[in-house]
Formats: sequence, structure tokens, C-alpha cells
Amino acid sequence: MEQQDVMCLGLSISRSMATIADPSKLIIKEVYPVYMSLEAFLDSSIFNMQVKGIDATGGFDKGAEAELAIGAGNQSVSGLMPLYLFEEHWNLARRKC
Repeated sequence: MEQQDVMCLGLSISRSMATIADPSKLIIKEVYPVYMSLEAFLDSSIFNMQVKGIDATGGFDKGAEAELAIGAGNQSVSGLMPLYLFEEHWNLARRKC
């Protein structure tokens, strides 16, 4: 909280081109027991996109594996879900996510 960061749960997601117009088309393939801060995920995502280009996101192919961040158990994390730890944490999460 002091660093204005949010703890999140790791996700493996895929998407099609239709997700741009309809976010309900986003597919959560797996939820990982990986806890990661939002800032750490964003830093890792920016680095991986600079190194691997658009392939790091998995593109819009539902079968493609995105690799924006790596979890502690070597999971390929492609999305995050902010945790509701307490009211102040959630207020920060709503502003950042």
C-alpha cells in the first residue's frame, strides 16, 4: 500500500479478435496460485514485449500461449486479477486496473 501497488492472482488467458468489441469473450484458461504485484507484472510485460514483440501477448489466436510474465512455479502468466484484501486495497486496485 505504501508503494501504491496492488497484489494480484495470476491467470492464463486467451482471446479472439472479438474480445476487442466484447470483453466477455475473454477466456480464462487457468488460475494460478501465483501472487504478483501489478507493477511487477507490468514491468515484465513491457520487457517481454520489447524482446519478443507482439508474440509475447499470444496475439488473437485462442491456441497461442502468451508469456508476459513467469510465475514462481514457471507458469506462463498472461493476465492478473486484483485481490480484495481490504477496502483501502480495493480502492487502489480499482484505480490502477
